[in-house]
Amino acid sequence: MKAFFRAIDHFFFGRITATGFGLMRIAWAATSAAWLLMQWQDIVFYYSGDGMIAPTELGYYVRQDHWFSILAWVTDGRAVFALYLLLLLLLFCSMVGVWSRWTTILAIVLSFSFQERNTLPLAGGETVLRLIGFLLLLSP
Repeated sequence: MKAFFRAIDHFFFGRITATGFGLMRIAWAATSAAWLLMQWQDIVFYYSGDGMIAPTELGYYVRQDHWFSILAWVTDGRAVFALYLLLLLLLFCSMVGVWSRWTTILAIVLSFSFQERNTLPLAGGETVLRLIGFLLLLSP
């Protein structure tokens, strides 16, 4: 019986390496950066108040309950593009391992903000990236 409990204890609380999480963080950052780089020309049009939807009409197009986006307050086109470049920089730093924990956390917050400001339905790869990013936020 002791061996059984020892096996359960080792399974749940045994020491493991964090190499898998590091590789997952690199893959997530590279995939997120590739997805964002494909939107380079349309960032101001999709995500700023100068583009497709004015900030006063945003409530009609995005969900109202539990909605959080930094882009609700930052609406100027240049500032949105600066946040986009900051997000790319954070993803690159997370990918190469420079302050990987903090850059991943900040990249996830900015990534959530961009995805929440998006008026197109999110039901595909963006949602998977968001969920993997949230898991990486909690991982070692």
